[in-house]
Amino acid sequence: LKKQELASFAESAKQLLKDVEESSKFEVNDSLQSPVDGVDEKSLQHSERPKIVISVQDKDGTKQIRMFMDDKFERIVKTYADKIKCDQKQIVLSFDGDKISSSETPASLGMEDDDIIEVHVKSC
Repeated sequence: LKKQELASFAESAKQLLKDVEESSKFEVNDSLQSPVDGVDEKSLQHSERPKIVISVQDKDGTKQIRMFMDDKFERIVKTYADKIKCDQKQIVLSFDGDKISSSETPASLGMEDDDIIEVHVKSC
């Protein structure tokens, strides 16, 4: 009797595993057919967005940062202002001698890898 119970239990476990495998195959096929379902659209765009490496130069030296070509320079201003504990309005960025608006992007300025942005602090 115990052998029959064990055999029955083993058979039901096999069937359960088979059912799980089948259902996961359907889920995988469904996700392959419609990649936007279940995937955040922003994360899809995130992987396709071109990046750039920019050198940021201030009075203390130069640091390289990586950012997306469509990121606004506002991000750099905020980060720098937080770092030196200063108001964002006191931070001025320039590229090739021209002042950069915080709403501009590397793409809007036609920047390339290893271009240099200068950071000037008016007063804190």
